[in-house]
This record gives sequence, structure tokens and C-alpha cells, in this order.
Amino acid sequence: MHRLRDTSPTDSHKDISPHLFFICLLHLANEHTLMLNHHPDFDDVDIIVPDPAFVK
Repeated sequence: MHRLRDTSPTDSHKDISPHLFFICLLHLANEHTLMLNHHPDFDDVDIIVPDPAFVK
């Protein structure tokens, strides 16, 4: 499991706004058939890679 918020931010990470990061995340999830699962407090998002048998 990889956690983005556990990594220390570099200069390039500081330049990305939260809404741009989220738009890119949605684009990649759509492009690669990933599923996003939010938590009730909306502080965390799980990125789920489906079983290859279900991906066309």
C-alpha cells in the first residue's frame, strides 16, 4: 500500500493545487479502470486496482 500523504513534500509537490491533483486522479482512474473509494470523513481516498479478469 502506498500513501501519498506519508511522503515528505518536495518543491514540485508544493506547486500542485488540490483541485488539479484531484482532476488528474479522476483522469487516471478513468483511463486505467481504477476505482476510487472515499472514507466517511472525506480525508482519505483509496485507489483500488480491480482484478484483471474484470477489466476489458
